[in-house]
Amino acid sequence: NELHVQGSWTEVNAGGCRNHVTWRNNEQYHLEVTQGARVSCVLLRHNPDAIISDTALHSKKAKAHGKKKKKAKDAENVLIGFVVAEVKGHPERKQLVLDPDSVVDKTAYVPNYEVAAEFYTPNANVYVVVPSTFDPGQLSDFELVVYTDDERASLTRVEPSSWHTLHAAGDWTKATAGGCRNHPTWVRNPLYQVRASRSAICELFVRQPLRQPELGQHEPEYPGIGFYLVEDDGTLSLEDVRCESGFRQAQE
Repeated sequence: NELHVQGSWTEVNAGGCRNHVTWRNNEQYHLEVTQGARVSCVLLRHNPDAIISDTALHSKKAKAHGKKKKKAKDAENVLIGFVVAEVKGHPERKQLVLDPDSVVDKTAYVPNYEVAAEFYTPNANVYVVVPSTFDPGQLSDFELVVYTDDERASLTRVEPSSWHTLHAAGDWTKATAGGCRNHPTWVRNPLYQVRASRSAICELFVRQPLRQPELGQHEPEYPGIGFYLVEDDGTLSLEDVRCESGFRQAQE
């Protein structure tokens, strides 16, 4: 069963890989399989100078006859790749978090016009496929092709998100940088109230400004950040903490 979708990375949705907080802007595709099946995903970028090969993907290379043909090089050096993950809850919406344990396959990001990955699903399931360039803002058309021995499998684009998004800006100052709850000063941190009008799924993120790596460093150094979700009963105590993000030295 051969499934195709066409797409484009534009100014709006070229979010880059998951190293960037903008990765959620990328197009997402739901791959639904109805039984245990083998799945091969192929992401292609348009290359007007490509030579079509008569050798199947992942098969043994045919013997070369005559002069060896050089691989087409991408002058723009655009790296492409994708990740495949199990859908965890609210499948009608874009996934905002891809936990490591939900990822079933992913590719390296390479400057090729084609990149592929293959996996086996033991039973019926719904997966999300997120194709992207490595860096945000790189524009191109692409095609996502899925080959599977499940004749009823389907591949569909996730429609624009129906998430209702709220933002709040703030800072930690000498007066409000209270640290984590290991310190009694944690109660000094800024507080933000989340009020829901009905039963709902909420995804919360805290993000700090993007940093550039210092000279000689590969990655930027971020302070460790995190947050707590506390039931608002008029007081602030450790007993009221319902969940927490953990603390990470990352932008988000």
